Amino acid sequence: MNWIMGPAHNRSSPPVSSHERVLPLLADADNRRLLTEWVTDRYEVVTAEPASIHDAAFDLCIVDDQSLAAHRTALAERKEREAPAFLPYLLVTRSDDAETIASSVQEAVDDILTIPAAQAKLAWRVTNLLKQRHLSCELRRLKEESEERFRLLFQAAPDPIVVVSSDELVSKANEAFYRTFGFDEGELDQVPFDDLGFWSPEAEEDTETDQTRPTLYWERDGGKVLVMDFHINSVEVDQNVTEWVGIFRDITEHKNRVEELQRERKRLKGLNWSRR
Repeated sequence: MNWIMGPAHNRSSPPVSSHERVLPLLADADNRRLLTEWVTDRYEVVTAEPASIHDAAFDLCIVDDQSLAAHRTALAERKEREAPAFLPYLLVTRSDDAETIASSVQEAVDDILTIPAAQAKLAWRVTNLLKQRHLSCELRRLKEESEERFRLLFQAAPDPIVVVSSDELVSKANEAFYRTFGFDEGELDQVPFDDLGFWSPEAEEDTETDQTRPTLYWERDGGKVLVMDFHINSVEVDQNVTEWVGIFRDITEHKNRVEELQRERKRLKGLNWSRR
């Protein structure tokens, strides 16, 4: 049964963007032609053979029962590859099959349109799905930009930084970390943080020490000991800690100066007593 989308109606509101791409994947040639004509007036039509679905670039696929049955695996793989962005599929189906199909393919499609249907109803479904698609792509773009900014800042940071998983395994470290502590880049992937050789005399002597900001010691080749202020921040997802970010600040010179001043004060104090 051809679907001319019911009686003719005025065109609905304009699309989300003139760059939105719609793939009509209908087995029936007449229905595909009618849909293509309707889409052409509103969006960019994507023409792709079923075998090339994997490589086709589109923002919405409108599919019928026959095409869904024939290409369900390819469509599922294409949707999975697009994740985490939302790639919507709209199924058009005859009214007497709607309930059966809805229960069997609810995980394969994102909306179902019973035909014949009015143009306004089709337009509303398409617009709504494309808005969701647009929003998900924008969120993905912002996330990718945020991750890229974090990566650049992470690598450019002058202080050593290490990221440790909830299992206490090193997942990444910045260039300053490798340079300061003399490791080769990539050498520490999935290495337990406790195996890196840092130690904290304060923590060993006092269990009440603030473990989110301990002082760590590190002995370099050649016997030079670095003293590092170590600040720890947790990263939480759904109130569960997924990883820890540790930032080191070299306080070796500061600690040496403090110890030197303390020795000088003791010396001066001893001199004062000797003069009495």
